[in-house]
Amino acid sequence: MKTVWKKHIKDILILSVFSLLDIFGEIYTAILFGQIIDSASSRNLSVMTFLIIKTLIFTIGVVIIFWLYQVYMKKFIYLMVRDTKTKVFSDIQNMSINQFFKEETGNKISLLTNDMSILEKDYFQSIVLVVRSVILFIFSIMTVFIKSYQIGIFLLTLTLISFFLPKFFERKLSSYKKEYSDAQSEYTARISEYLNGFDTIKSFNITETVKNIFFNNADNIVKTGTIYEKHYNFVRAVSIFLGSLTFMGGFLLGGYLAAKGIISLGTMVVCIQLTNHITNPVYTFVDRLSSFKSVSKILEKIENLSSGFEKNINANKICKNLKENINLKSVNFSYENKEILKNISYTFEKNKKYAIVGLSGSGKSTILKLLLGKTKATSGNITIDNTNINDLSEDSILSLYSYISQNVFLFKGSIFDNVTLYNDYPKEKVENILKKVGLEKFTKEMDNPDFVGENGVNLSGGEKQRISIARALIRETDILVADEILSNLDNETALKIEKELLNLKNITLISVTHRLFEETLTNFDEIIVLNEGCIVEKGTFNELIEKKSFFTKYTD
Repeated sequence: MKTVWKKHIKDILILSVFSLLDIFGEIYTAILFGQIIDSASSRNLSVMTFLIIKTLIFTIGVVIIFWLYQVYMKKFIYLMVRDTKTKVFSDIQNMSINQFFKEETGNKISLLTNDMSILEKDYFQSIVLVVRSVILFIFSIMTVFIKSYQIGIFLLTLTLISFFLPKFFERKLSSYKKEYSDAQSEYTARISEYLNGFDTIKSFNITETVKNIFFNNADNIVKTGTIYEKHYNFVRAVSIFLGSLTFMGGFLLGGYLAAKGIISLGTMVVCIQLTNHITNPVYTFVDRLSSFKSVSKILEKIENLSSGFEKNINANKICKNLKENINLKSVNFSYENKEILKNISYTFEKNKKYAIVGLSGSGKSTILKLLLGKTKATSGNITIDNTNINDLSEDSILSLYSYISQNVFLFKGSIFDNVTLYNDYPKEKVENILKKVGLEKFTKEMDNPDFVGENGVNLSGGEKQRISIARALIRETDILVADEILSNLDNETALKIEKELLNLKNITLISVTHRLFEETLTNFDEIIVLNEGCIVEKGTFNELIEKKSFFTKYTD
């Protein structure tokens, strides 16, 4: 958060000037009241006339300063929230792929939405008001001491009590606030899960069960929120009581001193008026400080985003092109004490086409994750042209591969933007790529911002996959990795797309699939058969068929 604050030093200084002028206006207004009372008591008409003119001019100035302060304060808070959102989003985007998937997407969404709303109110706004309250309190108590040290001592004593008593509740309040924030995160995560799994929920007739779970998630927000608000408002109630005691005590003491002739009636009015500027800042300070303290867990989450980056200082080597091969040697991978891959050794040669087949859970997609650097092998080595993948920078690895999955993510926008992903490519190149993947009919609508629709609602499954292939081809990477991209397509479309991939020249294709078409399988240079995390067979389609062993179970 330091970087966000440092960026706005100039805005902080401008806001400070407006705040000081606004505070001066409030204090001097009280002094004017005292002067008016004393002038009226002495029946000095000339002084009263001067004070009337002075008060009118001063009031206009106070209103203008108040308006400037309020407008700039809101602008400052909006800027701080904007830059905090930008920082958080940037930190998320800078995560490694492996790190990104360690935490649920719903938690990240909550951090960028719910938690940002909390920060705006309970952090940035609280800091501004706390600083203003401290300054207003200091100048107000100083003015009271100048007017009457007796009233000053009395007010300062009760003020200190008002300040320190609520501190006993801070730690518990912070804990309740975290439980409330966690409940909101869980709720957001579950919403995403339930909506994405709508088809499954309907198919398995578990609608009522999911409704009950959803209600419990929503009800947990009510419970944790109520507990937090109960304790939060108890602290506020204590503060209000002490503030009221301070005001009434100051009023009575001022009346007593005025009755004895120690201070004038005007001085009493000044002190009483300034009592509001002492008790209210204390109430605001305690109230906002409690809010400020309660967001510490959210601030900790934000700081952990950047400080928790996984960094490998040795991963700085660059590999711009695949020259020879990708080699896996004795690679093992385990997750939560379960062996996923066992002693995998294999070499993918440049410009050849490979199919990886096997039952669900056999480790097919895990191999792709290892090749893409999304996760690291438990043991063994993966090298790209004899360079260990762990020594390559993440950017270098990603620049070698183009990745296509069965779930194609499309932006709401034009075909052009969805293919280029907002990178700068000539239109002619995009048109050629679209023709290459069989989407020449889209070239005329390429720049239409409403053509794709939200998440590609206006496109068929086959068209979405062709766009994902176009994305991969336009990058001109040496390796194309396809993960179950035929799963959600009809046979005719799936066959066409697989043929198009196999016809690509000067590219290494590694395709994980469970849709087996003899017409295309014969065109793969090698088929790798996995079972229970092991390579049990490898060879061309004809070689594997002749063996009549494990692979034939998938083709029968």
